[in-house]
Amino acid sequence: MQRTAIITDSGVSLGDITERAALPVTILPNQITTASSTFLEEQEPGNEAALSLLAQSPSPPVLEPPTPEMYARTFTALSRDADQIVCICPSRHLTAHWERARRGAQLAAGTSPIKLIDSQLISAGQALATNAIAEAIASQPQINDIERLARTIAARTYFMIAVEQVEMLRQIEMLSAEHVLFSAMLNMKPILSMESGLLHAVAKARSRTHAIDRLLEFATEFPNADSIVILHDHKSHDIGERLYARLSGFAPAENVAAMVYNPSLAALIGLGAIGIAIVTTPSAKVEGVSGDV
Repeated sequence: MQRTAIITDSGVSLGDITERAALPVTILPNQITTASSTFLEEQEPGNEAALSLLAQSPSPPVLEPPTPEMYARTFTALSRDADQIVCICPSRHLTAHWERARRGAQLAAGTSPIKLIDSQLISAGQALATNAIAEAIASQPQINDIERLARTIAARTYFMIAVEQVEMLRQIEMLSAEHVLFSAMLNMKPILSMESGLLHAVAKARSRTHAIDRLLEFATEFPNADSIVILHDHKSHDIGERLYARLSGFAPAENVAAMVYNPSLAALIGLGAIGIAIVTTPSAKVEGVSGDV
């Protein structure tokens, strides 16, 4: 029986989501820098206090992934008890985590085999995928085609978010300066979805109400949802509660959760956003992946 260690970053740290994993998950903290402070996510200050700091900053926050040396030290420590290490990163199109983990794996050469996974997701989508991978490995410990397993899980994990601070999308090269200005003039807020590791604009909303209706429409397209996670910022608990109440009438209440998103996501898409992450139920134990691959 292979002993597998799983590692990811604090972008997945969203309430109880990361506590559901069937296998323990080691989480490395991201560093968040504002105009006046620098802190490690998941440490002081707490999540909502950290978002308040971001809201007060005159310039956008900067997300700094763990360094290659941090990855290397963690890989080396985990290899003492693990036969293989699975490192799950957010989409390499949006952050530098995968590249830094790759360099860290090179520094840790000679340890247990390290499998780097680009989840092609971010935030709650990445968290749900990490848990699904941990559950699959726990139930089928002889799985060796981890990459195919991850692709299978990514294919049934969905993420959509309505963005309030449109200017933040310039940082991840989603919108040009002209598009940002145009959206601001018309008060149009883009609604984005994840496809192949990239955020794509799929709709526009003129109001929060319109954005919420579009997210609800999106969620109801998945009657076989295994988990639905509603994301909102620290000032939008009421919106999270409204979405939760409406979705709980569509899906079992135990499958739906509403929570404040963390600084890692805020550093990518800003504050004021509303999002939904969904993972659907697999049609088989693990689609297309067996223990003797």
